Amino acid sequence: MSAISDINTMEGTAVILDEIVRQAYQCLECGRCTGSCPMVELFPNDFHPHHLLSDLTKDPEKVLKGYELWFCASCYKCNKRCPQALEYPYFIMQLRGLALAKNGVVPLRKAFSRIRTIIPFPVSFLSVCIHPERINLDPSIIDKMHRDHLSQKKKDKFPESGPKIAVVGSGPAGLMGAYELRKMGYRVSIFESQTNPGGMFSRAIPEYRLPLQIVLDEIENLQESGIEIRPNTTLGKDITLDQLLIQDFKAVLLASGAHSCKALGITGEDFEGVYTTLEFLEELKIKKKVINAKTVVVIGGGNTAMDAASAAMKYGAKEAFLLYRRTREEMPADMNEIREAEKNGVQIRYLEAPVGIHGVKSKFNQLECIKMELGEPDLTGRRRPVPVEGSNFILEADLLVIAIGEKPQIESFPEKIATGKDSTILVNPHSMETSIPGVFAAGDNVLGPATVPDAIIGARRAATGIDNYIKTS
Repeated sequence: MSAISDINTMEGTAVILDEIVRQAYQCLECGRCTGSCPMVELFPNDFHPHHLLSDLTKDPEKVLKGYELWFCASCYKCNKRCPQALEYPYFIMQLRGLALAKNGVVPLRKAFSRIRTIIPFPVSFLSVCIHPERINLDPSIIDKMHRDHLSQKKKDKFPESGPKIAVVGSGPAGLMGAYELRKMGYRVSIFESQTNPGGMFSRAIPEYRLPLQIVLDEIENLQESGIEIRPNTTLGKDITLDQLLIQDFKAVLLASGAHSCKALGITGEDFEGVYTTLEFLEELKIKKKVINAKTVVVIGGGNTAMDAASAAMKYGAKEAFLLYRRTREEMPADMNEIREAEKNGVQIRYLEAPVGIHGVKSKFNQLECIKMELGEPDLTGRRRPVPVEGSNFILEADLLVIAIGEKPQIESFPEKIATGKDSTILVNPHSMETSIPGVFAAGDNVLGPATVPDAIIGARRAATGIDNYIKTS
């Protein structure tokens, strides 16, 4: 069977569609893709992955004309659960490119009209989920949708009959939770540690994927519904959870994300020219810096590592290497992310790991690495990387990005909040209430680094939990 990724010319569009349809016939219609999809939970009347695959085998041209294929968020949960390992998100990305070529943007606009009825930041949501840069969608299309949304959006007038609720964090989970609570009539204040609200939208999603101004415009639009945002206010430093509850807030939603980057634990991590992933991406997005470094090295194998490496190439690096200690088969990044990084010129080096960071006068210029080989599987089921004795080598570089994962900043949580693996907050999965009555949590500080749809689902569940808590207390 041909690999769809090998067929990428306009002359091959019919071949691409034929190949996708042929692979769609492998679907067993077990429903696992639909059952695992967060977008199905958000839009149950608009999107059913296994129905779409079935429709592809019957009338592919009808699928290209419809708006259903624009709801996939490329989270790869379906791929992980599919007994046939069908790469559904890649099918969808290819189909979107064909749909634009054949039918223009009308189906996309119809999908957007549905999204904006549920999501209060629809352009940011759409930009992150559909990856317009991967299907050559003209940025002016997204910009026009954004301008149309702001001009057509009527000011929401919600009652203010309910008590005050505090939300910590203004990322996707915090914004969604605040909006849902505001619709219920609660008075909502968001406490944000950064100057710009938006969480990962504002700090870590590269500008070419999601312009900062779109995020800020949509948040300003949200504030018109009566939501207050207090920037530069950090939980645990400027205000505590106890103080919030004392200040007449009847409940608190913790949506502070996962912004603490994991360290390698080797010498030299504090050298000039060594960045965590979030520091690096924030330098590019908020401070608008251009990379003057010739060679950038990124350590890690997840989606954020791919973002950092691609951003390095797009913003001035002459070459970018990504080091991963296992092989491509074990890499946690989604295949679409890996392909995109390679398309952007990132050189991925497998079975290599850092052991030392060197420099001159505390300025990074060399990364000492060691070759790895795969041993027995570890608890994750992936084969454990084992150092090859005597295989050390030096990699010359100008800038180093450590992208081995993020976790919540546990030091900002009160000690009585129960936490689990990687400092994530333990919650009641139905109400999202933590171990402290009246304190709820949603988003990455519960899930670890996850998708925007997952954050939104948790925030909606938490808003309902808070409403029930207040009404029954």
